[in-house]
Amino acid sequence: MLTRSFILNLFLTMCGLAVSSPGASAQQTMVDLQYRRKADMLYPLASLIQSEKGFADGGETLIIGVLGKDPFQGIDPAGQPVNHLDAMVAESNARTGAQKRKYIEVKRFVSAKDYTACHVLFVSAQAAAGSAEKTVEQRLAAALELTKTSTVLICSDTEGFAKKGATLNFVLRKDANGVIKVVFEFNPDAAKRAGFTKIDARIYRLATVVQDNAAGAGTSREAN
Repeated sequence: MLTRSFILNLFLTMCGLAVSSPGASAQQTMVDLQYRRKADMLYPLASLIQSEKGFADGGETLIIGVLGKDPFQGIDPAGQPVNHLDAMVAESNARTGAQKRKYIEVKRFVSAKDYTACHVLFVSAQAAAGSAEKTVEQRLAAALELTKTSTVLICSDTEGFAKKGATLNFVLRKDANGVIKVVFEFNPDAAKRAGFTKIDARIYRLATVVQDNAAGAGTSREAN
């Protein structure tokens, strides 16, 4: 069950990015803040978008995959290299038993040919070295093709990708005070195609809801 504090933490994660200096160091800090918050949002959002079996197969482990160059690699406040996704996973797994959270595992795929089953698949905006998919459009198309017969939450952070078939798309937006925030778009059409039948109502309050583009984004999900 999703607790009130669980959702409150998600709201707090979506708060503004407090960096105002335009210098190179500040720009790196801004990128690190963005991806730390995107990493922190993945588990709560996956908890709100489920199939009849819960996390796709009803197992005890949530597998998060990254297709393309891992964008979560960054620098911590002490200036040391850190992977924000791995840090989130380590923290989450450390409190799994006490909070009845699922164990999380991360897989990374250079190309679509390397893919193995996941529950969440993050489509990176950049190609990994040696990737067969050179553009982010090719990676999204490959991700949708790979998962068309399974229930996988496709996530991205490329402008317009929710309309192109990603179920969740992280974007940066300024609020009324000019503060930049990490927010997300949700495409219910894509969720339905992927086989997600239990969408928590809070998703619609937290997200900007978008529909497929006029040309359509993919075809109906094939039966298993």
